[in-house]
This record gives sequence, structure tokens and C-alpha cells, in this order.
Amino acid sequence: MSQFSRKYYKNDYKLQENTTDPLDTEYDNSTVWTFWRVWGLYEYLVLLLLGIIIFLLLYRVDTHTTTSQAEYYKPVTQKQSTQTTSLQESDFAKKILPTDPLPQEISLKDEKLYGPLTMEEYLYFADDVNNFYPDFFDKKSRKSHAGSLCKDSGCVLTPDLLDTMRMAAYIQWLHDTTGSKYTFMIKENHYYIKKR
Repeated sequence: MSQFSRKYYKNDYKLQENTTDPLDTEYDNSTVWTFWRVWGLYEYLVLLLLGIIIFLLLYRVDTHTTTSQAEYYKPVTQKQSTQTTSLQESDFAKKILPTDPLPQEISLKDEKLYGPLTMEEYLYFADDVNNFYPDFFDKKSRKSHAGSLCKDSGCVLTPDLLDTMRMAAYIQWLHDTTGSKYTFMIKENHYYIKKR
């Protein structure tokens, strides 16, 4: 038995032994809350309000994540060159995105990799999002600046030509385009893509 006497229990219900007496079923219906309490509808009201709150939270997250690709891939800082540099003849044709945007598959030391990444393969990404062009590349004329080592779309990109921020954006684009997760690595001073 409990350490408290039975008088301290608020809801000490007993079965009525005399079943001939009618149960007291009259309620004070003078207030709205008494009506909700009697019929148990306040529970439904609370559940309805919680459902509306959860729906609004999920709807807010959904609308926040669906942004346009060009806005999503904007870099944090863009270097705007105010100097006019001379352009050299180069071959960077605007390419249509192929069905498989990954570089060619190779096996390097028993490891399945894609690469090395060429300018043509990187330009699929830059043209698709209309951003993240390399510093040596002029987007308007589609030519490289004078003195650049990359003169055509077949040149292999190195960390000197393309920084890791642009590579990280390229990897994110590959993930969004193909649905698989990738990472990049530098081997022999070239960029390679590896599936995670």
C-alpha cells in the first residue's frame, strides 16, 4: 500500500455496488470548454493544430531547398577583373551536355577513377550553370587569356589552372546531375573523380 492515505488521491474511483441508482450524467454546459472537455474534442483540436504546424514546417523546408541551379551554384566570392587582357586564339566550343557528364573511366593502381578532367568536361558544368568559369577563360568570347597554358578544350586541368572551390562546385553538380556521390582527388598534378 502507498505511504499516503486514500484521501490524497484525486481520482479514487470505485465501482458502484448498487447498480439501481442512475449515474450522475448531467454536466454544466454553460461554457464552450466544458463542451469540448465532455466530448473529448479538445484532443482532436490539439492534434489538428500540431498537424498544421508540422505541415507548415515541412512546406517551408521544401520551398527553401528548391532553388534554381544558377542561384545554387553561385560562388561566395567572384573575382571581377577590371584589367583588359588580350585574348589568344583558342578552341572552346559551346557543347551540349552529353548523357554521361563524367570523364572517361580509367583504372589507376587497381582503383576505378574518372579522368583526368579536361577543359571540355569541365565546361559542360560551367555552361550548364552559367558560372564557375576558370580565371583564364573569357566567357563572352569563349577564348583563353594570353599566356594561358590551356588553349583548347582538350587540355587537362591542374590545380594551377582550376582552384578547389570550383572543383567542389563541379562535384556537387555531378551529384545533382547523375544522382551518385563523387569526390575529387589530385594525382600526378591532375584532377580525378572517384565514386563514393
